[in-house]
Amino acid sequence: MTVGAHCTASMFRASLVAALLPCATRVHALSMLQGAAVPPQPGGGTAASLAAAGHGGEDVDCLVVVRTHRPMPGMLERFREHTEDLRRHLPSARLVISVDTSGPDGPAVLEEVRRHAPGAILHSYGWGDVVARYPALAALEFASAWSFHTEPLLLAVEHAGRVLGLAGGARVWALEDDVFFCGGLSAFVSAYEADPSDLLGIGDTPTGHWLHRQAGSAAFLRRYPAEVRLAGPEVVQRFSARLLEQLGRQAEEGVTAWSEMFAATACRAGGFLCAGLRDEHVGVHGDKVTLDRQQAEAACRERLGVPSANHAAKF
Repeated sequence: MTVGAHCTASMFRASLVAALLPCATRVHALSMLQGAAVPPQPGGGTAASLAAAGHGGEDVDCLVVVRTHRPMPGMLERFREHTEDLRRHLPSARLVISVDTSGPDGPAVLEEVRRHAPGAILHSYGWGDVVARYPALAALEFASAWSFHTEPLLLAVEHAGRVLGLAGGARVWALEDDVFFCGGLSAFVSAYEADPSDLLGIGDTPTGHWLHRQAGSAAFLRRYPAEVRLAGPEVVQRFSARLLEQLGRQAEEGVTAWSEMFAATACRAGGFLCAGLRDEHVGVHGDKVTLDRQQAEAACRERLGVPSANHAAKF
């Protein structure tokens, strides 16, 4: 998934999230990178990465992780814009671009992203890497890089923890590459600097009639009966370190599910603080909504002075 200040809050011994930038009518979306993935070390894991925060040469207390696979030209532009935004306005924050390199064009995509955002942190993975780390996924026929995003996010956070010196009390924003921001990503993130929630998103709902309500491991379905399961959009989310640690622990134990359901359910049922983004910060969005460049710019002209996340910019 912070304007002018630090993206701090109570968390754990961790690290992660966000950005800053002045209000503008231009469209923005996200991402940063630098360096390729480093294999996890024995005894590593999300908890270890978070607990190691603050032991590096840099003092990074915010991460924004952008998930991408085959970014379009406008997405690559936004990657560059957000890289510059953080460099200029919030040196303690970094953007991580997590690239799914599955498929024959994976290496070429990785290099293209690197060229467009040379100052960002680059994390790459294939579905085989995810399954190797979380073997329970191999038994789930519905699990794929398209439907299970929590585990790749955990790997991206671990990678950032190895690359950077991460300060304690940080948070992680997770974003899709077709999200764009009116008023700037940093202005949007900074609006939640004082919010103590462990999970922020566009909202969640019961899964009673949801198509994927049974798309979880046997261990997940036993731990979370149907009446407590929730699901929510993943386009823009913010995680606390302690919630990420819990999700990582459960994923390693084989307690996992379709990611729209996994985080929302584990947050609420686990007694964490879960909340929705404020209405004024949620712009155009929807499963079937797509915007081209002109439509996105027009949407932002209608929301001058109000930072908002919008989805989906398919350009």
